[in-house]
Amino acid sequence: MTSIITLDLSENELQGDLPSMAQLCKLKEIDLSGNTWNRSISQILDSFSGCLSDRLKVLKIQDGQIYGHLTNKIGQFKSLTDLDLSSNSISGLIPESLWQLVNLEWLNIGNNHMEGTLSEAHFANTTSLRSFYASNNPLILKVDQDWVPPFQLESLDMGSWHLGPRFPLWVRSQKKLSYLGLYNTSLADVLPLWVFNFSSELEYLDLSQNQMHGRIPNLTNMGTQKYLEIDLSQNHFEGPLPLVSSKVVRLDLSDNLLSGSISQFLCSSPIEPMKMASLYLAKNQLSGNLPNCWSKWNNIKVLNLNNNSFGGAIPSSFGSLIFLQSLHLRNNNLFGILSLSSLQNCINLVILDLSWNKFGGNVPTWLGTGPSMLRFLFAGFNEFHGHIPRNYVLSIPFKSWIFQTTNCSAQYQNVLTISLIWQ
Repeated sequence: MTSIITLDLSENELQGDLPSMAQLCKLKEIDLSGNTWNRSISQILDSFSGCLSDRLKVLKIQDGQIYGHLTNKIGQFKSLTDLDLSSNSISGLIPESLWQLVNLEWLNIGNNHMEGTLSEAHFANTTSLRSFYASNNPLILKVDQDWVPPFQLESLDMGSWHLGPRFPLWVRSQKKLSYLGLYNTSLADVLPLWVFNFSSELEYLDLSQNQMHGRIPNLTNMGTQKYLEIDLSQNHFEGPLPLVSSKVVRLDLSDNLLSGSISQFLCSSPIEPMKMASLYLAKNQLSGNLPNCWSKWNNIKVLNLNNNSFGGAIPSSFGSLIFLQSLHLRNNNLFGILSLSSLQNCINLVILDLSWNKFGGNVPTWLGTGPSMLRFLFAGFNEFHGHIPRNYVLSIPFKSWIFQTTNCSAQYQNVLTISLIWQ
């Protein structure tokens, strides 16, 4: 096979030693990902020595169950443009020779056990770098606040590094970023306004699991991209909800200190329909009645409003959420009778959590009937009365039962999980 150029053995059940590939001098791409090599990275690299080391451009061993220190042997592959060693057990310091691979454009060392402190000097020769994924390694980055990197990245993931407490200003120099992940990086700063408009290509922003504080600015003029995902959860942001662009498809602001009504957030949206598919606002201090203006949000599939202080009834415009699959209203102050107009049109609903509220009346007979996809219903700790409808399980006097099961699929195809706990 001395004429072979590309070798892809990924996603198999291969294991053990690799045969020497020293004679495959035309080989440019190797993908060994998703196997059980159970060998050290040093042993793996030894298999590629010889004439191959000068020509190899792509090396991927993601999730290959490899371990050990990444030694300076990596430096012999001077033509490498793509290197993926992610999701292994590689440990120790990152060798200096890795940063001397001047042709490297795509580097993924995420989900390993690499450690140490990196400085500006380490990145001095990375002018070709376009994508850098290195999350979930206990690494530290120490650079001057006025540092301007030599690269222009399109993707950057430094999740679980130590970057804080100040927000890294050098990120602002990356004008082509479409993916930015700085979650769990010890940031304890006010959110800079430029974060939302420094790159017109931005499509994914994750600043979750930090200690950032202050108010979130309105997100109505974010770039020219087709869609945008934003995760600011598990921080200390306060104040009202920001207005958002119609291009945002996923927004996670859960587990913050956001307060006030959500009426302006929902009802002052752009004229064009919202593209939002997932909205997470759980574990905040939001209050007031749920406004009746959900018709422009009819692309939502997941809506999580758990653990706030919302009151009032479920508005009738919930019926316009025809793509809704997962609705979470747990632990609020919602009340009233569940009407046909509010939820019956949500025929794609799979998960419905109404627990720990003040809903009353009979358990609605229309839930789980007709074309409904409902599989998980949580309605415990409310004020329902009467009988459990036959289309759920059996006609059993409701007040005398605490009913909670996850094993009903054989007999009761409409609902797999029922939580109708009487208080």
